[in-house]
Order: sequence, then C-alpha cells, then structure tokens
Amino acid sequence: MKKVIIATFITLTISAAYSQEKINLPSADSIQAMLIKMNVPGVSIATIENGVINKVMSVGQIMNKKPTPIDAIFNTASLAKAITAYLTVSLVEEGKLAMDEKLYKYWIDPDLKGDKRVKKLTPDIILSHRTGFDNWRTMNDEQKLRFNSDPGTAFSYSGEGYEYLRKSLEIKFDKTFSELVEAHILGPLNMQNTYLSWSDEVDEKTYAGEFKSLNEPYEITKSAPSAADDLLTTALDLGKFCEKLLERISTGAYHQYIEAKTEAMPGIKFSYGWIRFDELPNGGYALFNAGGDTGVSAMMCLLPETKEGIVILSNGENRGMVINLMKMALGANGAEMVSRFPQG
Repeated sequence: MKKVIIATFITLTISAAYSQEKINLPSADSIQAMLIKMNVPGVSIATIENGVINKVMSVGQIMNKKPTPIDAIFNTASLAKAITAYLTVSLVEEGKLAMDEKLYKYWIDPDLKGDKRVKKLTPDIILSHRTGFDNWRTMNDEQKLRFNSDPGTAFSYSGEGYEYLRKSLEIKFDKTFSELVEAHILGPLNMQNTYLSWSDEVDEKTYAGEFKSLNEPYEITKSAPSAADDLLTTALDLGKFCEKLLERISTGAYHQYIEAKTEAMPGIKFSYGWIRFDELPNGGYALFNAGGDTGVSAMMCLLPETKEGIVILSNGENRGMVINLMKMALGANGAEMVSRFPQG
C-alpha cells in the first residue's frame, strides 16, 4: 500500500494593498501536486510587488516529514554569491575598498605563488567571473587552483574566485567574513534566520534538509562559511534582501553594479553576483540568481523596472521544480529566461 503524503500549505500575506498580483503563482494544491510529481519534499516562496514583499508561502514537508513552516531554513547553495557581491559593493561605497584594488597585497593562494598573474586579480574581475579559474580546483587533474586564461580576458564561472575574494577581505579588514556580512547586510536588513554556514544557532526544527527524493534525505551539510556556496536562509529573509536591492536600484544608487560585465553565452550576461537578462518580452531586463547542489535547488529573480521579484527555495535536487514555478510565476519573461539556457 502506498504511503499517503499529507499536503501542508502555509501562506503569510505581508501586504494586501494590491487587488491583483502581477506574479501569477499556482495554487497551493497545484504546487503540492508538482512537488509529488517531481519528487521534491517541500518549497518556500516569497513574492515582491511594487517593491515590497506581499506574500510568503510554504508547501510540502521538511525533515522528519514535518510540514514546511513559513520560516523554514533552506540551503540555497550559490545564492551566497549575491550576498558577497552586495557586501563588496557596500565596502566600495563606504570608500573602504575599490573595485580595481589589487588583491595580491592581501592574499595569494599557495597554489599560485610564483604566478605573476595574481597581481591582476581585483574585486571587479572576481565578481564578474573573469578570473580564469575553474569553478572549483577539485575539477582539474592537478586538484590545484590554476589560471586557465589570463584574469580579465574571458568568462569563467568560479566559486574559487569568490572564495579568493573572501580571504582577501578577511585579511584586509581583519574581520571574519561572517562579521563583515553581519555588519553590512544581515543586521541592517533584519535577516534573523540567515547563516553563512551551519552553527548552533540554526534551528534544526525549521531546517528543510537536503533530499535526493521525497523519502531520501541526505546527511545535513555542515560546511565552513563561504562566499560562494551553502548560504542557509529563508524565503522571507531573501525577500528582504531583494526588497533592499530593488529600492537601491530604483534610486539609481546601484545601477553601475548591475550593468553587464561579461557575456557567458548569447543572451546571458553576468553583472556582479547576478545573471542579467536584457531584451525580455516586457522590454525590460531581469536579474537572476540560481543555486543548485546535492539535495537542494533555489533561485531568485528581480524585474527592477516593474519592482517585482520572486524567491523560490526547495529541499530537493530536481531543479525542474524551481524552473517550472519560475516560468509559471513570471509568464513570458520567465519562459524567455529559461529558454536562453542550454537545454538537456
């Protein structure tokens, strides 16, 4: 006899000021059916309309088959890169750092000692994925950090680059990365349930877990703080982060940092910490960030010109769940963004 999966839906309406939502989320029942079909236990979603969070929604289950709480904490993998980019921009705006600052003055990775190209590495080159590094050093035969191209000359998506920046900032400011992020982002934005790594402060009762399928959880990832990976957070907290970014973009304070810096492939460009999609069906542009790892998949997307946004966090590794929800919620714009990625 098949086990019966009890669907649990939790929705928190933050603002009821708008009679019609521009972001078209499926019903909770439809989302639950999608979860079962795609073998994903649970999901949390936050939507932003007119620049403010207007809904946070949780569906499905987390660890130990508990209903997904509205404040469920998810591992969001590479969404950490948007946090790192925002921190770096904040330090630049405060006059404490420059985007073209040479980082070799603070940090040289042992694998790169003797390579003069380290003198070319800057926050600008790292944040726009032009270091020439592999994504991770474990991906090459030597298992060492190396330059595959000269810094600044070609696109090369790299978590190693962001980690290089983290180590440089820690040495320059004589503070841990966690301390810098807390002071410039988590504290000011009241992101009370966001962590750069697993700690005793994480409430295991609300941790969503990491799943291969509905009933196959992985062991909980307990990594060190990273500038590139394993950000632990909630849909609401990331919604607050997106709110602030939209506010800063709308006032013109952030425009130079969201401009396209490098092209990964036709129609897909990178700014600092975000993918930028131009020439969308609505005539505008979008900022997109995705995180996927063993047992988790997440994304956030902003449409700055209409002040809309969406955050989708899931505790399953089937990325189709997040992708399909994004396409449904953002309509023609969502479909266009997905179509630009390699298929298959």
